[in-house]
Order: sequence, then C-alpha cells, then structure tokens
Amino acid sequence: MSLQPQATQRQRLPVDPGRADTLCAMRSVVAGVDRHGDPLRSLAPMSCRGILQHETDHLRGVLFIDRLTGQRRKDALAQIS
Repeated sequence: MSLQPQATQRQRLPVDPGRADTLCAMRSVVAGVDRHGDPLRSLAPMSCRGILQHETDHLRGVLFIDRLTGQRRKDALAQIS
C-alpha cells in the first residue's frame, strides 16, 4: 500500500477527538495465496481501501491518533493523558 494525500474520515479511539481527515491509500493491491498455495493478486475496489488501511494499521500497531497531525493530534493526546 502506498500512502497518497487523499483524505478519509476515521474515528477509532476510546476518547472522542472528533472525526479527522487522515491519509489513506489511493489504491490497494492485495496479495496472498489461495487454499492450494497458488499466488493471488488483486486490485482492491476503491470502497475497500479505507477498510484495508484500517486493518493493515492494526497489524502494524498503528493507531488512529498516530495518523493525526497538528492541533487535532495535540487535542486528542490531551484527552487521553
């Protein structure tokens, strides 16, 4: 996944920093193997890119707050500290 400066709405904290624009992949290629071990590769539909970004963030340990910048990040951090 490559990140491009295209905004998407996300909210995933136990505190409420409000909704915020964050970077989201403009396109997502999903690669893996099928049940027989044969390689699969597919361009994910635009409607799934935010979902894939969210789930990939989970695997990488990235939180919604990690994607915030500027005053929104400061405000969110203040709510949880």
